[in-house]
Amino acid sequence: MSCLAYNKRVYNVMGLDRRLWEPFTYCQLFSSVSMAPLRSSLVRISQDWDLLGLPGRCPFGFTEEELKEHDMQVLEYQDRLYLLVSQRPSFALTTVAGSLWRGGKRQTR
Repeated sequence: MSCLAYNKRVYNVMGLDRRLWEPFTYCQLFSSVSMAPLRSSLVRISQDWDLLGLPGRCPFGFTEEELKEHDMQVLEYQDRLYLLVSQRPSFALTTVAGSLWRGGKRQTR
């Protein structure tokens, strides 16, 4: 609800199907590691084009070979992400507790 108070247009967009805004929010976080999340979003959009109520035909598509290659890249991406999060807590993609943040900050001085 706080988003509504500060930016009504953003709040209204959040009502759209997640598949439509996911490429612009979630994917930008991980693009330096892999393009797999963005490609996954595009695959979902292309497969669900009609279900999303979008006009015309989807302007992009993927061949079976490209989808198989993408599936392999997704597995590699998930493995790398797991290692990144589990082996290096400072690189975790979640919120870091304040006490841990201050402790880590002191260690780097």
